[in-house]
Amino acid sequence: MNQFGPFVTLLGLAAVALTGLGALASRWNKEEQRLRRGLRKVLGEDPHALIIAPGRGRGAGFNFTSNTMAVAWDVGGWCLVYRIDELMGAELLIDGQVVARVWRGEARRALESMGDAEKQVAFCRLTGYPPTNMELMKNLPPDLKKLELSEAELEGFGNLAKRFDYMAQFAYRDRNRERWNKEVLGS
Repeated sequence: MNQFGPFVTLLGLAAVALTGLGALASRWNKEEQRLRRGLRKVLGEDPHALIIAPGRGRGAGFNFTSNTMAVAWDVGGWCLVYRIDELMGAELLIDGQVVARVWRGEARRALESMGDAEKQVAFCRLTGYPPTNMELMKNLPPDLKKLELSEAELEGFGNLAKRFDYMAQFAYRDRNRERWNKEVLGS
């Protein structure tokens, strides 16, 4: 009967140890952690910026020190590494539809088309940008009311878009790229 106390203590310690091991194994196998490990392995250090498609086992990481980026599939099992200066552009896909596309040297511009209102609401929640559909702008859900633009703000954006000289931006692209490389990338 005097063996009962040590037995219960030993049983409790075993339960704590198994719970700790289970928590570590769960964290080790999480999709985000596996993608981080795969990207860390190919980039040489932790990614400075990371984007993950939850539930799909895909992600991309950027290392600005080495001027590289990597794309990972199969929860970090397959990775391709690119130099950042090799990239020609990027696309943003939401629910399999291209909602934004940008090319190197192109001036920043608004999205041309976003689809129906439900997709625009999903995009607004994801990015924090206001919708491009004016009817939706007037009828935003309560959680997105902070994105609503006043008539004066809309008019100001319209005037800015009318006066912006895309050709001047294009003419200074080499100077701007050199400044970006020097000040931001440090190369």
